[in-house]
Amino acid sequence: MAIHNRKFLTCFTVIGLMVGSLAHAQSKSTSEGEASLSKMAIDLKKECKSDIEKLCKGVTPGEGRIASCLDSKEDQLSQSCGNSWMGTKANVSKRVEKAEMAFRKSCGNDLQKFCSDVPLGRGRLLSCLDSHREDLSSSCTNFYSSLDQRLSKLVG
Repeated sequence: MAIHNRKFLTCFTVIGLMVGSLAHAQSKSTSEGEASLSKMAIDLKKECKSDIEKLCKGVTPGEGRIASCLDSKEDQLSQSCGNSWMGTKANVSKRVEKAEMAFRKSCGNDLQKFCSDVPLGRGRLLSCLDSHREDLSSSCTNFYSSLDQRLSKLVG
């Protein structure tokens, strides 16, 4: 699957994937970071199970829908779910920021060369880079390959 089809740089999608795809999150992890994501997903699901059933009834898990529901009802969450939710959002935000910095470091020159006129958001930069996949620098190509492998492990 092409990278631009994956919504990996939004907190809600990552959290939604973790909550909505707990079976994947519980699978064997090969790195400490993936194990940490698995634990975070398990803890969030445990702490928020009743809140999700009560407040997000009828919401189909996946693509960040459960996370979006939790976020929209943040003021109604139980204390334990609210604490877990805020901690998860903060943790994911840090991970997203770190991933963005690695992305910019690895693909910054390619972004300037091929995508300087592309607006930010909605995966447009990734789509642009993907359309120039054959012409990307080795550092950006390696980043893409690594990202694709890690995402495949996380979401199956």
